[in-house]
Amino acid sequence: MANASKVKGNRWTLDFIEKIKRIWPKAHRGMQDRAEVTEADVEQTPGWWIECKVGKKQNPRAALRQAIDDVTRLESDRVPVAVMKDDSEGGGRPAFTFVVMRLDDWIEMVEDYEDLRTQAELATNPGWPAKKPDVW
Repeated sequence: MANASKVKGNRWTLDFIEKIKRIWPKAHRGMQDRAEVTEADVEQTPGWWIECKVGKKQNPRAALRQAIDDVTRLESDRVPVAVMKDDSEGGGRPAFTFVVMRLDDWIEMVEDYEDLRTQAELATNPGWPAKKPDVW
């Protein structure tokens, strides 16, 4: 019989997968064998190594470190992230979900997004911007 925290973790991973199916329809739970990790918690997420955590007092640094260590050991070029869900804080305050990643990876992601946004704007409005702003 699986312990309660493992069941809760598996349920959270599956809930998270349902949330990202509109982005990655083939996303699925990775095969987990703690003796030797060869897959992320969530697979079929091209370019991303996703570690899922849920609980009352999760450690974001430890979760991200686990993802980084797995990526490094497997010599993967996937970006390590930890997706974390707090248990409800009680008192009517809802639990929330957050993502932890390295700053350099986040900056690269935002740069890629801004490049794509600029390309889309130029495709629909060839004169945009009339004058390149000093600061993007």
